Amino acid sequence: MKELIKVEKRQIGNGEINSVDARELHVFLEVQTQFSKWINRRINEYCFTQHIDFITISRNDYSPPRIDYTISIDMAKELSMVERNHKGKDARQYFISMEKQVKELPHQTPSPTWEIESEAIQRMLRSSNAPEHMIATEKYKHVL
Repeated sequence: MKELIKVEKRQIGNGEINSVDARELHVFLEVQTQFSKWINRRINEYCFTQHIDFITISRNDYSPPRIDYTISIDMAKELSMVERNHKGKDARQYFISMEKQVKELPHQTPSPTWEIESEAIQRMLRSSNAPEHMIATEKYKHVL
């Protein structure tokens, strides 16, 4: 599949995960709102968490200085979906197809990234008072 948005392994939290530059996604989605207003509104509206869903990078080499965001693929999919336009659908399908390609690779030992992501999921389930059967035990964390 043709690369629509550059995906790179980046450090978010305690591990390296596939991520994208939020500014690049913003341009691809053809969002009319100024980037900083758009990203801050979406972070607040959808309760994204720094160091789990995204990281920020202060860029003093711009005038005026700016903040860049590296976001997880999951966050990118959600942002794409909520734009409710054809570009959002294209981006979301692109990210989903990339995930399928990764899943088709030979099974590897779970990486620390999986543990971080599964811990985040577990925290979210616990805080939402999810039924006990939805909360995985330590033994099965690597399969989330």
